[in-house]
Amino acid sequence: VSITVWPNALLQVDYFLQRDVYSDNPFTTYPEPAVPFSLGVMLHNVGLGVARDVWISSSQPVIVDNAAGLLIDFNIIGTEVAGQSRSPSLTANFGDLGPGEIKVGCWWLTSSLQGHFTNYWASFEHLDGAGDPRLSLIQRVRMHEMNHRVRDGRAGADALPDFLVNEVPDSSDLPDTVYLSSGQVEAVNAVTTAPFDGAASGSHMQVRLTNNTATGWTYWRLPDPGANRYRLTSVTRPDGTALPADNFW
Repeated sequence: VSITVWPNALLQVDYFLQRDVYSDNPFTTYPEPAVPFSLGVMLHNVGLGVARDVWISSSQPVIVDNAAGLLIDFNIIGTEVAGQSRSPSLTANFGDLGPGEIKVGCWWLTSSLQGHFTNYWASFEHLDGAGDPRLSLIQRVRMHEMNHRVRDGRAGADALPDFLVNEVPDSSDLPDTVYLSSGQVEAVNAVTTAPFDGAASGSHMQVRLTNNTATGWTYWRLPDPGANRYRLTSVTRPDGTALPADNFW
């Protein structure tokens, strides 16, 4: 008797949780506005079969160690799967994933208080069609400390979100890696000192930054030349190319 065996899908799951969350500071006398932060997920089917009708039902972040004992609430305000907006929900439908295919999802959340996520863990369970968790198609789940959601603005790149992360711990929490939606992982050079041509003012609203950078991705973290009086609206390279809005904050 001939037996036909179809190959299985095999999923690798990477979560990206933004480290710095900006919102109200409980130790000031006036309320600061909540700035949305991102939770991203990348699904990669490394198997030879099709993963059909994939759904992810995620739990919102939970504070398990709160030294100050302050009440903190999270609110989900947006959901995005494969570049398409969905109703705000932590349950998302990714559809089918073919062999080698990658799909990216993002959730936007706000917090009632500001702070930092400094430690992460996640568990994952897959149920087959009969509700059996033993035959899982999930090969692994990883968590990454994300500095910010960014976008590859190079010619030929897709418009899907990419993730700037701090893989190697350091005292300044500087990013060193970018995970691209194409599945590529590339190194990032961090710069913390570079000169401006002067302070921003009412008569000097365009400030020039000078720095010699290495080939590849570079991340700058610099003192605000406007001393927090102005909002950064655009960044332009010397060749006239404007950076995507996700790439400066």
